Amino acid sequence: MLTTSATSSRHYSLALALVAVVAVVALAACSAPVDPPGAQRPVEPSTDRLPNDWGAGSITPDVRGVAYDPSSRDEARRGDVYLPRAGGNRGVLIVVHGGGFTSGDRSDLHRFMGPLLGQLDRGMAIMTISYRFDPFPAAVLDLDAAVRFVRGPDGAALGLNPASVLVAGHSAGGTIAADLALAADRGAVAPFGQLSRVDGWITVAAPLDLDASMPWGRAARAEWRADDEPAASPLVNLSTGDPPGLMIHGDEDTVVPAEHARRMQSRAVAIGVDRPELDLVTDAPLSCRQHAPTCGASIRGIDRFVDRVTASAI
Repeated sequence: MLTTSATSSRHYSLALALVAVVAVVALAACSAPVDPPGAQRPVEPSTDRLPNDWGAGSITPDVRGVAYDPSSRDEARRGDVYLPRAGGNRGVLIVVHGGGFTSGDRSDLHRFMGPLLGQLDRGMAIMTISYRFDPFPAAVLDLDAAVRFVRGPDGAALGLNPASVLVAGHSAGGTIAADLALAADRGAVAPFGQLSRVDGWITVAAPLDLDASMPWGRAARAEWRADDEPAASPLVNLSTGDPPGLMIHGDEDTVVPAEHARRMQSRAVAIGVDRPELDLVTDAPLSCRQHAPTCGASIRGIDRFVDRVTASAI
């Protein structure tokens, strides 16, 4: 049996131990870093996302430097072809790089749009193209030549299946891709002539409303030397005959604000056509909410969109 003195000693020891634990916890709390006001906490990586450089160094073209316009020797009119790695051979995604209509390279796929390479494991081939930095509409006509190449005998000889053809682009490349996809139903009229129809389009941080009131609206026209040609603006080319589209945009893009994509959706509602889908990136790390938002895009969303397009093209 414990004596009164022994019991008191035991209670005193437990009290000291409790005080020590509290002191350690308080010291740790005081020494922990405190976020400055307004700081954005890092977001945990999502299994529904891939980094912008996904596949860099491990996924390389099966064929490099393809002359997609055999009638031209222009080195700017060449492309690299990636053949499907799994999932069959369902179609082709043609990717157009950005660069403000004056710069960039088709290898930029591995800097800004690497997540699209995931489609190689889902039966899609990818062709990423260079194009002329000549005044509008040269780049759109170059993309049109690439579409015709994919659908012709030279594309078939490389193993490309034209059953479904989609076009995609980052920044200025998105403008070029959207213009081709949305203006193809205009007929053989200026400024493009008859463009090739495609089955779907994807834009990433693209200027879509080349209006003077929009950041990178009038500026895009100036860089592209498009003057006041209405058809340079994808928004103007929206109509009932358009293929489905997916727009990926970051909510913190200060170069090409997300208002470009919102205006496209509003315009579609106003004229009574199906709205292009919008993946507005809002909950990713800040770098993926700015002008390179592919790393914040939903991979499952991209997969669903591609599946929708390829299914409707059969």
